[in-house]
Amino acid sequence: LAGEKAYETYENYLLRSFVDDNNSFSWCPNPAGCGRAVFKGEEDFEDAHCSCGYISCLLCRNESHAPCSCEQSKMWRKGVEEYLSSREK
Repeated sequence: LAGEKAYETYENYLLRSFVDDNNSFSWCPNPAGCGRAVFKGEEDFEDAHCSCGYISCLLCRNESHAPCSCEQSKMWRKGVEEYLSSREK
């Protein structure tokens, strides 16, 4: 029989491959890197709620921006960045 370390490595690989190959799950995109999987569900919801507390958009993988679209959120973030960088000068 395999040792405890080998079994743990196998379990981790099995979990990673299950999440990677299953369209109902995704890895949490928390910038802190929680490493948890989130269930996407069967509804057409765009937000995923991870048990680490991070809420993300499943489409763009950024922090939740409901009710805005991903494109609107991208334009907003760009505008904020431009505003902040102009104030630093």
